[in-house]
Amino acid sequence: MIDVTGLGILSQLCEQALARNVSSSELDRFKDRFVAMLEAAVSKDVECFRAMPGAADALAAIRSAAGFAAAIATGCFRASAEFKLRRVGLLDPGIPMASCDDARSREEIMLIAARKAVAKHGRNFSAVTYVGDGVWDFKAAQRLGWNFIGIGAGDAATQLLHAGAPAVLPHFHPSEEFLGAVSTQPFAHPMAASLARRC
Repeated sequence: MIDVTGLGILSQLCEQALARNVSSSELDRFKDRFVAMLEAAVSKDVECFRAMPGAADALAAIRSAAGFAAAIATGCFRASAEFKLRRVGLLDPGIPMASCDDARSREEIMLIAARKAVAKHGRNFSAVTYVGDGVWDFKAAQRLGWNFIGIGAGDAATQLLHAGAPAVLPHFHPSEEFLGAVSTQPFAHPMAASLARRC
């Protein structure tokens, strides 16, 4: 099974094409080139990356709500994730983040993000709600025994619902509705992910 993360996909391609593991120098060159390509895309279209509607307000609501904490678990490489988050005004150094620079599998990335949140806030959480826009996000949350809220519309929402996602919202707006969806899940404490829409 392919790990649906940047490192997982790149590693799989290298193993299939070259019958070996990707080297650390190749990985560094790939990440640098990928960020350069993102920068080039933005130079052609400044609106290439847009925050999902309500994402900033949802993060603010999570951070201000008693008993809640936010962290970001992304399958992207950290440099590209930070680039996209910075472009849409969502990069906050106060929010713990884990990426595929930390681990190859999505589940391990999610666990690292959770551990970072625990370390930052100095307490354990009774449960976690993972927010994602892909079926792989839902399956990873299922394997970890975490709550899940899907974000998507159209085909993306249909795929999540057919996979069994218990809740799918079209976006994060209004933040009260999003926070309400999180709060209705058992002992839920949200870990935020996939807040920046791809090109």
